[in-house]
Amino acid sequence: AHALRGHGAPARTPATPAPSAALKVMTWATCADGAPPPDPGKADAICVNGRQTDKVAYGIRWHMRAVAGLHVVFLQELCSADLDLLERLDGMTGWRFRFAPILDQGSGATPNAEPGPRLCHPQNGVSRGYFGIAVGVHENTSFDVRSYPDSDVPRTRDRWGHWNVRQVAVCATVPTYRAKVCGTQLTPLLGQDPAAPDAFWKAQTAQVKDLIKNAGSQGRVVVGGDLNSIAPDANGGAGDRSPLVPLYRTYQECDQSVQGGARTGRGTYQHADGTRGAKLDYLFVPRDASVSCAVSSQHVKTSDQVPVVATVTFPAS
Repeated sequence: AHALRGHGAPARTPATPAPSAALKVMTWATCADGAPPPDPGKADAICVNGRQTDKVAYGIRWHMRAVAGLHVVFLQELCSADLDLLERLDGMTGWRFRFAPILDQGSGATPNAEPGPRLCHPQNGVSRGYFGIAVGVHENTSFDVRSYPDSDVPRTRDRWGHWNVRQVAVCATVPTYRAKVCGTQLTPLLGQDPAAPDAFWKAQTAQVKDLIKNAGSQGRVVVGGDLNSIAPDANGGAGDRSPLVPLYRTYQECDQSVQGGARTGRGTYQHADGTRGAKLDYLFVPRDASVSCAVSSQHVKTSDQVPVVATVTFPAS
């Protein structure tokens, strides 16, 4: 004990304070495996690049390049082959990505015994890999992939016929900013099996709690993605019963800066004619950070959802 207290203990070097820093993060559900419209030339067409790896990859790069100084990207509804190509395109030097497949137990009459990754629809008979999400960071980084636990899985078939879908989150460290960023896609709530209406609600509620636990509630954290839930105070939202409420209690959502602090936000879902529906895409940041939020106002025909970009300024710490 004397050695630890006295001159026998080596002096500790105090940690260097982290200066204030601004980080740009984009989230986008790409609709990469969605069926393309029968007539891509129609004015109300959406998901026009669906199931075409080259067009999906070039489309993602276009949206990333459109954001000056972008440092982090969260991508959902993506095929692993799309990401493989994206990484090889000109202009993507310095970006590091991690893909994670969404798991389920098949789409047959009964569930398969073991969950496995879902295959994307092929392109002209050529595999496009697995369906899932990805996180990208524009610097060397380390990633952590976490499938949500068994308790967070809705034990029923979803609206697309897939059994017991297990969602996933990907987190990354951003050393330059001393930040942790976590992208995800949560279990959809709308249009699910009417025979099991509570299964999806309970699953998403549990996923939100697990996401916060995994990301952390202190320090420099950015959490978000396609959360598949209407903002609590928006028209059609569930108020304090919303599964997203713990996220709003722990962090601030970037579009709150535009809404005077209300738990609402500009619509990110697109109808076929380009008009907006509910807010489904979110970026949550620390309460002590300042943040600005950009939601594309254009008709983004390559998806049925539009990108959201947060510019987060972390205070010195």
